[in-house]
Amino acid sequence: MQNLRVEGKRANVLYAGGVKIGERCEVLANAIIQRPYHAFFTEIGDDTQISVKVSIGHGSKIGQNCMIAGNGTIAGNVFIGDNVWMGPSVTVGDGLRVGSDVKIMFGSVVANNVDNNMTVSGNFAVDHSKQLKNYAKIKKL
Repeated sequence: MQNLRVEGKRANVLYAGGVKIGERCEVLANAIIQRPYHAFFTEIGDDTQISVKVSIGHGSKIGQNCMIAGNGTIAGNVFIGDNVWMGPSVTVGDGLRVGSDVKIMFGSVVANNVDNNMTVSGNFAVDHSKQLKNYAKIKKL
């Protein structure tokens, strides 16, 4: 959805970038991997699985051996490390970094960077164990 207006009229944006998909990747039906209009690439690492209706924004870099479940949305210029599992309907905000060996639980909205070896959940996503403690407090009320 890149757009440019010149003297109030919409002008087409020419794309100079591309998409690089690693070896042994799976990209399922209706997934969208956007190419950047700048002269660089959106990259998907080896052995990564991208499920149905996933949208990966321009200029993002997805590491090796990742699994992105259905209806996930990764905004532009996001960096995702290796061995990341993203549950269904996860959203990752523009320009964020997700470390390696991370789990993002279903339906989470990631609005901040996520460090290596974390499991996060919720809207907005925080450490999963903290999220469970908060949930337990709420249920007691």
